[in-house]
Amino acid sequence: MQVPNAVSNHLTTGLLKYFHTTGRYASGINLFEKLRAQNIEVASLLAKVLFMGNEEVQGVRTLHEALKQSPVDYVMLDTQAEFLLKKAETAVTPDQKDERLHMALGCADRSTIAAPSEFGTWARLAEVYVAMEDWENALTTLNSCPMFTYQDKDSPVMPEPRDIYLPTLPETRLDEIDSEPESRYSEQVDPSLLNLRAAAYRGTFKHAYSILTEMTSKIGWDQLLKIRSNVFVMEDEYREKQDTTGYPKNRNASTDALRGTPDPTTNGGAPEVEDPEEKDEAAEDEEKDDEEEEEDDEVEKAADHEPRAQTLAPNGGAENIERPSSAVDPELVKKDNESVSQLPPPPLLHHTIPYP
Repeated sequence: MQVPNAVSNHLTTGLLKYFHTTGRYASGINLFEKLRAQNIEVASLLAKVLFMGNEEVQGVRTLHEALKQSPVDYVMLDTQAEFLLKKAETAVTPDQKDERLHMALGCADRSTIAAPSEFGTWARLAEVYVAMEDWENALTTLNSCPMFTYQDKDSPVMPEPRDIYLPTLPETRLDEIDSEPESRYSEQVDPSLLNLRAAAYRGTFKHAYSILTEMTSKIGWDQLLKIRSNVFVMEDEYREKQDTTGYPKNRNASTDALRGTPDPTTNGGAPEVEDPEEKDEAAEDEEKDDEEEEEDDEVEKAADHEPRAQTLAPNGGAENIERPSSAVDPELVKKDNESVSQLPPPPLLHHTIPYP
């Protein structure tokens, strides 16, 4: 557990292990019944002890009533999923098994939503997918499990005695609580299995490895690798694919802004993709520009037909320059000057004005 709470911690785990080993289910039921009156979350622990004592109907009712008050409690949802998963293993018909597995899938999925940072909820969902033989989703869920580094307990290590014999069963040991070394139990394991990598795993990695081992035992290693290649892309395969594409070696973020273009573009710009609507608008703009140019050409042609005034060029030659409408014709000015020069002079004044 990553974040301990009132019902998920080392103490409750030890109590459940104690009741399971000794079979004192009545004591556990009485204990958790009293604690449930103070905290509704204890109903999950009470239901687990009821399931251990084969009182499944009472355990289901307890979970049902508790979930009405706390519908997003991930411990109770995980307890339901665990119970339904075990009942699916003992189902009589395939239809009954599928029905129970789908119910367990719904509970496990809701528990991952209620506690997305907990490893146990994701591991339970992966176990349900394995039971449903949905290998791709099982691998994806297993890959999504939040893995945490195993932290050993700060407990004093007693010196190992010279000889010891205790009539204890291996299944009665709890790794999170028992601090005794594993060396004395190595003689119970086949020597060929002692060098496997799984022997060094602890905590979440050990649980995830057990789920992966169960998948391998059901479908085989080759089939598992084939499914893995369909679900994931390994780093080596990705690098090989990048090398075979023939992209330039000097390709980087400053020369190629769009990932996937085979050639770098100028100034790091990405090739533009024409939008059909923008293309149509550009065509309409070009047609409008052509029409305006044609109108300008017609105006210029009409202006060419108007009379032009002859003026002297710098070299003494006449040059045709367009005359404004308000300008006076030079020929009319010349005629007016000639008519004024032909008029008689004004009469002389014979009388002078006396000086006062």
